[in-house]
Amino acid sequence: MIERNSKVKIVASPQLTEMMLDELVGKTGVVSEDLTGPERHSNKGYMVFLKDPFQEEYEWFIPEESVRHA
Repeated sequence: MIERNSKVKIVASPQLTEMMLDELVGKTGVVSEDLTGPERHSNKGYMVFLKDPFQEEYEWFIPEESVRHA
């Protein structure tokens, strides 16, 4: 589990590819919300506030498998 306000790096995963967000691989940001709790049965991940915008947006849902500590 990665805590809120942790700096993270986005890494490749099949889930990220399925979401057509491969262009985010290698980008860094800060976790703004943890969506990995037991109450979520699917689509676990994190809301990540990016350092630089992607498609004119700064905040993105990133699957749990695609987030690593930076």
